[in-house]
Amino acid sequence: PGGTYAQFSHSGLQKTLPFSLDYIYHTWLVKTRNKLRFPLEIKTFLGSSKKSVNKKKNWTIQLPIDRISL
Repeated sequence: PGGTYAQFSHSGLQKTLPFSLDYIYHTWLVKTRNKLRFPLEIKTFLGSSKKSVNKKKNWTIQLPIDRISL
């Protein structure tokens, strides 16, 4: 869907991805006063498609937002 998206990078083990998501939802959104436009998370894995739980990987996370102006 169109609109404004906030984009974040996560570099690390897949099992640590929830920590980045927690920061985005509970710290970044609150501090910036942005609002989720609707509940959608786009996570894109960047790099090799080899499956390995214990390998550091790079992810892009995108969330649709509405910017709140003060």
